[in-house]
Amino acid sequence: MHHHRELCARAVDPLEIAAALEAHGLTDRGAARYRHRDVFSLAEEMFARVPRAAERRPGEPGGPDGPGPATPASPARAGAARGAAVAARVLLPVLPGALCAATLAAPDRLPPDRPHLRLAVAVLGGLAALLALHLALRPALRGASRTGLTLLWACWLSGYALYGDGLLAGLLNGAPRSGGAAPALAPPSVPLALALAVAPICWGAWFFAARARRTLGTSRSLGEFASRVRPVLVLTVLLVAGALYGVQAAAGQALSVWRGVPPPPPATQAATVALATLFFAALLLLAHGFPRAASAGTGAACVLHAAALGAVLAGRGGSAAGTGGSASAGGGPAPLPGAGPLARPVAEAVAAHGPSVVPAAACAAAALGLLAYAFRALTGASAHHGRDTHDRGAGRRRGG
Repeated sequence: MHHHRELCARAVDPLEIAAALEAHGLTDRGAARYRHRDVFSLAEEMFARVPRAAERRPGEPGGPDGPGPATPASPARAGAARGAAVAARVLLPVLPGALCAATLAAPDRLPPDRPHLRLAVAVLGGLAALLALHLALRPALRGASRTGLTLLWACWLSGYALYGDGLLAGLLNGAPRSGGAAPALAPPSVPLALALAVAPICWGAWFFAARARRTLGTSRSLGEFASRVRPVLVLTVLLVAGALYGVQAAAGQALSVWRGVPPPPPATQAATVALATLFFAALLLLAHGFPRAASAGTGAACVLHAAALGAVLAGRGGSAAGTGGSASAGGGPAPLPGAGPLARPVAEAVAAHGPSVVPAAACAAAALGLLAYAFRALTGASAHHGRDTHDRGAGRRRGG
């Protein structure tokens, strides 16, 4: 109790204390050492025995003779601030998609004999979209810690979404290992769909966090909270997944009508939706204090992508060695004897469904793994207790 006195003094209900105790690794078995049947019962006693923060001694901040808190704002001012915050959460996630669409539309209004101007507009539009993405994610990630590794993996996955299919197809078709042209860029519907997906991803994370906090305030025990928040998480995932599929379909149809570009093949659409779903699962875990799980999931997807490319490269070297060709003549790696069969599963899958089958399978597997972890981690009250800076997943493993 002495260790958690400040927490107990600031808590507004026993469940907030129980969530903090769970975050520090205390289980019902540990609460039994203090002669309580579960963590919530122990939290109730701590809440009752520790004076509230309002009951300060004279001379302390907030006490009778102390300086006291600042004068609360007027209801009108508080309502305006709340409305501005809600408007920012609703409108900011729309900016990346709007800027990406404007960037794709700009070349049609520029003279074709000014390639440098078209390139400058494309670069500036991309930078503006990235800045808008930062602004859209900042409310969801405010207070989150150790997000750098996950963001690095997200950049790698986004780059593969733009160039990976062309690179993989070139490798399988025998493109030169060095000195050749750049890989073919993905259809314009892919970056547009990913930019438009920022809105449902951010809205879904905000919806789940708000509903979970409301459920936390009305639950009478940790078990009741878990049973009530689990359907909310299921509903959120289904709504976001449906919205992501709709966004992908709308992007493809809009570009088909606007530019006459045929919609992307089903495998490309599936890969885009799977990648956006992976980003949503990672955002949920980052926002609620599980950065290691988020980075592990996105990193695993990167490893699967790299493994497919590496298998094709190794298989090409093995094939060259088996046929007596010089694998290093084109500047590539030395042949790997017996590595020819490594590329066969990837080549067969690409031949049947296209090169997008690799990111679709990799991102779908990683997204399912993160969502399975989220269904266990985000149904605990500790995941919704304020904005702790430590990794709750690591704390739970140490405490367990």
